[in-house]
Amino acid sequence: MKTTQLIFAFVIALLITTSDFAQSNENQLYYVSKATVRAERIEQYIELSKTWAEACKEHKYEYSFSAWQSNIYDFYWFYPVDDYNAVKDISAKGWEMVSKLDKGFAKEYFENIEFSEDFFIHFIDSLTYNPKTSVDGLVYAEWLIQYVKPWTGMKFRKAFKATTEVYQNKNFDFAVGTLRSDIGMNGGSSYIRVFWGKDVADLYTKQNKAWESLGEEVQQMIKDLTPLRRKFERIPFWYQKELSYIAE
Repeated sequence: MKTTQLIFAFVIALLITTSDFAQSNENQLYYVSKATVRAERIEQYIELSKTWAEACKEHKYEYSFSAWQSNIYDFYWFYPVDDYNAVKDISAKGWEMVSKLDKGFAKEYFENIEFSEDFFIHFIDSLTYNPKTSVDGLVYAEWLIQYVKPWTGMKFRKAFKATTEVYQNKNFDFAVGTLRSDIGMNGGSSYIRVFWGKDVADLYTKQNKAWESLGEEVQQMIKDLTPLRRKFERIPFWYQKELSYIAE
């Protein structure tokens, strides 16, 4: 798993790393583990997560994961998997790894976490624009989550397909990904657009350029989606390379 494709899942996005992960299958499934860390324990959690990533490398843990931090307290771990059952093996192999660390590691690690949740997302290759340019340095990303009303999903896909085709036809040098919610993700059915940049300013510059490029017809398609969604959410992410791990 070593092409740059995984960066388009972030999350990519996410779900999403800098030129380390690979993925060739369309609609790749991702298992996502989210941890909301206690405010006073952020530093301890990060240090323990670094220890975990280093141990995975030393002991050749079987599963790659990409780590992203959001809103200071939230940490997301993205695992590319073949199916839902892989979670059982990720957990079992994880506890095998824990037995190789200091005896109190697990207790100390989980004491830092105030709340956790797990869910699945799908990366949709056909609704993603990847210009095949270098992704080195793209350490900031945003999820633009459209929580859709029943029976409106195809209209969102049609609009996203139209925007993707514009980016392809104009040969833009930035990437835009699309994810779909799956089992366990809060908020119900949703489609997620993912943008990447070197920082916040770089990402917003790209987003503005993308919007201006669409033309009135496609812009109107996007505007027409507003009444079809139950709500909209924007989530920022920063890539944490030292907390991520690539299985050899």
